[in-house]
Amino acid sequence: MSMQGQLALGAGDLIAATHKSGKKDSGDQFDDCLWLAAYGNFKESSYCSVTAAISRVNELVQLEAEDCYWTPSGFNYPKSGRGSRALQNVSKLECLFVDLDYYSTKYSNLDSLQLVDQIQKDVPWLPSPSVVIDSGRGCWMLWLFQRPLVINKRTKKLDWMSQWYSCQKFLNELLAPYGADANAVDASRYMRLPETINSKSGRLTQSWIYARHKGKRVDYQFTDLKTLFKEQTPQKQKRNRKKPGTKPHGKINGIDTILTGYSLSYWRMQDLETLIRMRGGKLSDMRKRAVHCYLVEAAHFSTDNESLTATVDYFIDEYIEDPETYKTYYRKELNRVIHRAEYVRTQLIRKTRKQAFLKEADGRWNHSENRYTHTNKRVIQLLGITLDEMRKVSRRPYLKTLIGKDEKAIRRREREGSMERHEYEKRASERAQEAQALAKKGMSQRQIAGQIGVKRTQVQRYLS
Repeated sequence: MSMQGQLALGAGDLIAATHKSGKKDSGDQFDDCLWLAAYGNFKESSYCSVTAAISRVNELVQLEAEDCYWTPSGFNYPKSGRGSRALQNVSKLECLFVDLDYYSTKYSNLDSLQLVDQIQKDVPWLPSPSVVIDSGRGCWMLWLFQRPLVINKRTKKLDWMSQWYSCQKFLNELLAPYGADANAVDASRYMRLPETINSKSGRLTQSWIYARHKGKRVDYQFTDLKTLFKEQTPQKQKRNRKKPGTKPHGKINGIDTILTGYSLSYWRMQDLETLIRMRGGKLSDMRKRAVHCYLVEAAHFSTDNESLTATVDYFIDEYIEDPETYKTYYRKELNRVIHRAEYVRTQLIRKTRKQAFLKEADGRWNHSENRYTHTNKRVIQLLGITLDEMRKVSRRPYLKTLIGKDEKAIRRREREGSMERHEYEKRASERAQEAQALAKKGMSQRQIAGQIGVKRTQVQRYLS
């Protein structure tokens, strides 16, 4: 398929198609904003509504401006009028996307549309992208949503972020043989603006509508894409250590995900913020530990250094006393985390590109990331999270992932409807008293466990 055979899409029309949920004529109040950067100057990027962005973009196109960028995700408009491209400020996810730096692959002789045609031939089950962008040196594929995924803390729809990110990683791994950029997956990502100049190649960035039905662009339901990707994800064979008939793991507190590791990082970030709000809103002790834990988890989502810095800066300003001191500290930690993350990604890309594309496996592609992360137990120890803070109480913010084994057991029983919380706690209290009484009589932990019918590790917790 030649470039001339597709319907061209202008820069302003692309923004309107992507951010179609944004209020166009709402004065100073917006429900959706985006970031624009011109002439490669990210430090002086503008934060504007959909209407203002389209107007500004049209001006840049007329000026034949170089190195212009836009964000496909929507952002909250702060009351202060000042914002940042931090992950916490993302308000709407409007599409899935992948950045293909295919000039370094065997497909370098193809143009952008020919490359997408080749991908469609090699991976026939993959839905056609709604839009294709030729960035001047590479290619972007975008799957636009019919309705955006709204990230709203008040309506507790935070799980959209982890699910969306899992799909992003799936696409990136799937299209790794075509030069998929492992760094271009986060929600605050910039991408090149069509109808402007790429100064590195001297070429004009262009975009086209690729997927069409009856002459109209095809947009997708995110849930349909997620279900399809989940079906195509190979299931790892794990040794089943659980008793027959027990409910298998596949969800984090009822959150349906494709790759639970990424959702875990995101929900830990939310839990850290919730924990600090429980403790008064500003952390005055254990600040270095909190910043370190947050940075480690944020590094799995904000893959470009600028957005990662903005995300952690936001956390420090919002939740840490004496923020400037701790920004100095975390900058040193940031370099270590970034260096490790870049090394891992480089090794993965090299490994993946050496492999033959798995046609016999229906184009399935999967590998694990050797990420630096903490166990739940370690985070609980570092931050001194108490049993009371872990406890789920109605009408109170509660932790979803940073909880101990006992609290997990209680919530599992509640979900399964086998036992109410107060019944479980009453029985546990009675067993603890019985265990302590038997210990005073000189019985060993093993003997106590046999006597009251629990595991020895549980007796340990009762006695502690």
